Amino acid sequence: MLFDFLSKLMLLLIIMCMFIPFSPKMPAPGIDPSWALGLNQAVAQGLAFGKDIIFTLGPYSSLYTKAYHPATDFLMISGCLSLAISYWICLLFLMRRKPWYWFLIYCVPFLGMIYARDSLFFSYPLLAGLISYQIIFIENRAMLANIYLLLLVFFLFAPFGLLVLIKGSMLILCMLMLILCFIFFLTNNEKKLAFICLASPTVSIIFFWLMAGQHLSSLPAYLISTVWIASGFTEAMSTNGNANEVILYLFTCLLILLAISWQKKITIGAKIFLLGIYFVFLFVSFKTGFTRHVGHAFIPGTSALLATLFLPFIFNSRVNALLILVSLNSWYYINSHYTGISLRDNFISSYSSAWHGLKSRIQDPDWLKKNFLFTVNFLRDQTAFPRLQGTTDIYSYDQSYLISSQNIWSPRPIFQSYSVFNPGLAEKNKKHLQGTNNPDNIIFKIEPIDQRVPSLEDGASWPLLLVNYKPTLLTSNFLFLHKKKHPHQVNLTLLKKEFHVLGEHVRLPKKQLLFVEINLKPTIWGALATIFFRPQQLQITLQLKNGTTKQYRLVANMARSTFLLTPLIENTDEFSMLYEKDNKLNDKTVSSIIITTSQEINWHWNNTYTINFKYIDTGKIFS
Repeated sequence: MLFDFLSKLMLLLIIMCMFIPFSPKMPAPGIDPSWALGLNQAVAQGLAFGKDIIFTLGPYSSLYTKAYHPATDFLMISGCLSLAISYWICLLFLMRRKPWYWFLIYCVPFLGMIYARDSLFFSYPLLAGLISYQIIFIENRAMLANIYLLLLVFFLFAPFGLLVLIKGSMLILCMLMLILCFIFFLTNNEKKLAFICLASPTVSIIFFWLMAGQHLSSLPAYLISTVWIASGFTEAMSTNGNANEVILYLFTCLLILLAISWQKKITIGAKIFLLGIYFVFLFVSFKTGFTRHVGHAFIPGTSALLATLFLPFIFNSRVNALLILVSLNSWYYINSHYTGISLRDNFISSYSSAWHGLKSRIQDPDWLKKNFLFTVNFLRDQTAFPRLQGTTDIYSYDQSYLISSQNIWSPRPIFQSYSVFNPGLAEKNKKHLQGTNNPDNIIFKIEPIDQRVPSLEDGASWPLLLVNYKPTLLTSNFLFLHKKKHPHQVNLTLLKKEFHVLGEHVRLPKKQLLFVEINLKPTIWGALATIFFRPQQLQITLQLKNGTTKQYRLVANMARSTFLLTPLIENTDEFSMLYEKDNKLNDKTVSSIIITTSQEINWHWNNTYTINFKYIDTGKIFS
C-alpha cells in the first residue's frame, strides 16, 4: 500500500514539473520570444483575441511558451496545474489495474518531456479517448454509479476547453477527438455521456475565456480566425528536412495501427474508434512536426513513443513490447538530431530548474517580477529606442524591443508580418492602418524568413506606409516612421493583367514602383499534399537591370495579395530610399522574373498563372 501511494505521488510530482513552469522564461530578443511576449502583453492590455490579435496561439499561450509576464503568471500556473492534475488522474484511471511498479516505470519517459510540450498537450485528448473506450468496456461497470460516471466524463473533457485557448493545432485535435468520442458514446447507447462530452469543453472554454479577461462576444471570432490562420500555415511555413525521420515515423505509426487492427478480442466498432483516435493523434503530431521540419521533428518522435506506451493498458499482447522498442528507437533517432542533450543533463536541467523556481517563488514572491523588470530594462538599453509621442507598432517581428521600450504598443491584428499567410489576413492589417486606431508611429525593419521575397511579408500595407507615413530616423537598421497629419486615400491602379506559365521568362512593365498580385493555384494533388503533408515550394528568380539575378522563395497564398516587385528591396536602408525623390534604387530595378517549383517535376501547382500589375501615384509619397 505504501509503495502504491509513493509511486503514484512520484508520478504526480514528475508530471507537475513537466507541465508547470515554476522557473519560466524571461523576455528575450528574436522571433519566437517576440511573439511570446507579444501575446502576453496583448492579454495584459485587454486586446481581443480573434479581432485585435490574430495568431496561431491564444490568450493562454504562456502555458505553451512558458514565458513569464506579471499579468499572465497566475493564468499560466493555474492553467498548467489543472492540466497536470487532469493528466495524472487520467493516467491513474488508465493504469488502475496495474501493480505499483508500473507507475515507477512510467515515470521514466516523462523525464524527457521538457522538449516536447506539443506531444505532452496532444496526448491528453488521446488519453481522454482511451478512457472513453475503457468506460464503455470496463469490467463491473455497475460499480460506477451513474452520477459519478457523468462527473468523470465531465472532468475528463473539461481540459479540452483550455487546450483550445492555447494553440490553434490543439483546436483541430480536440474537435476531431470530440467528434469521435461523441459518435462512440452514441453508438453504444450512452446518450448522456455523449451530451456531457460536448457540454463539458463548451462550459470550460467559456470559463477560461472569461478568466483571461476576454469578452464572450469575441470567442467565435477567435475560433474562426484560429482555423483561418492555421489553414495557411502549411504552405507558408513549411521547410524540408531529413526524409529518413519521416519514413521511420510513418513506419512506427503503421505498426501501431496494425497492432490495433489485429486484436481479435476487440469488437469492430471499438476497433474503429481506437484506430480513429490514434490516427488523429499521430496525424496531428505528424503535421505539427514535419510541416516545419527542422526544429520541430522531435514532436512526432515523442508522440509515437507516448502512443505505444498507452497501448498495454488497452489490450494485452506480446506485440506491445516490440512496439515500445520500435518507438523508442524512432524517438531516439529523431530527437538526437535536435536536442543534443543527454537524458542525465535533461533530468538535471528539468528538475533543478523546477526546484529552484518553486523555492524562489516561496522565499521571494516578487522574484519573477524583479527578473522581468531587469530583463526588460536590459532589452530597452540594448536597442535604445526613443520615447515616441502617441502609439507605436513595429514591423516585422521584433515585438520584444518595442514592448520593452516603454512606448505605447499598438499592434496590427497579425502582429508578426511573416504570419500574414493569405490576402484576407493582409487585408486586416491594411484596414488597421486605415482605421481610427492606426498607430502614430511605426518602427520598420526588413527581416524576411525562409528566404522569402522581402516585400512579400505584409506587402499589402507597404503602399499605406509609403503614402501616409514619413521617415524621421534611421538607426541600427530600424527606420522610424511618423503618421502624416493629412493622410491620403491610397488606391493602386491596375496597369494590366497577364497570363503566364511556370518557367516562362516574364518581362515587367517599366514603372518606378510596380506592385503585383500573382494568382497561382494548386492542383488537386497539391491541395491533398497541403492537407496531409506539405506542397512543393515555389521559387521566383528576379533578373535585375544591372544584370544580376536573385532567387527567393515565393509563397503562393501570400503572393495573391499585393506586394512590391520592383525595385527589389532587400534591407531597411533600401526601403528608406523609397521616400526619396532621387532614384537611388535604379540598379535594383527588376526587368524580368521566372517562377518555378523547387523540384524538376511539378505535381502540385497549375502550370498557368496570372499577374496583376499595379502602381501608385508616387507624388503622394513626397507630399
